[in-house]
Amino acid sequence: MLKNTNYRYGSVTKLFHWLIVLLVLLMFLSGYFGLFSMNTHKLMGLSILALMVFRIVWRLCNPTPELPPHVTRFEKIASHSVQGLLYLALLAMPLSGWIMATAKGHFPSIGTWMISFPGIPLNHFLGELCEKIHETLAIIILVLIGLHFLGAMKHYFIDKDGILQRMLPRCCHRKHGGQ
Repeated sequence: MLKNTNYRYGSVTKLFHWLIVLLVLLMFLSGYFGLFSMNTHKLMGLSILALMVFRIVWRLCNPTPELPPHVTRFEKIASHSVQGLLYLALLAMPLSGWIMATAKGHFPSIGTWMISFPGIPLNHFLGELCEKIHETLAIIILVLIGLHFLGAMKHYFIDKDGILQRMLPRCCHRKHGGQ
């Protein structure tokens, strides 16, 4: 099943989710521990940006599975808020990095092709501002991922309602109650 239904996420949504999870994990490892070249870090960031745009378009074209009736209004608001802020931050993070790199003249590149942010001139102040934004967004994303993860764990271990399993690849489903 490629598309979402009112009860399950489709394969495309799951692919976007887990590919972005993997890239974000690699980005944090790269950004904090220098595991990759800075150019690879920048190109992964641009990949996340592209995937997030496609993911948002896909989400707008597909239903979002409904939450079970036992989920409280507060939990629904919290879930939608965390997910919405995570989407926003995962767009803003690569954008701030791309603008920073362009303003500082350190463009991401593929071979000899320099990928500058359109309309952004060399500008030290803008580059420094975007660097601070980029660093702050890293912390915000870590907090949001933590909240998202804790919510998923609550649904799996406490509520046992199948919410987490809806986003897992089929091979990872385990019988632990719920749907």
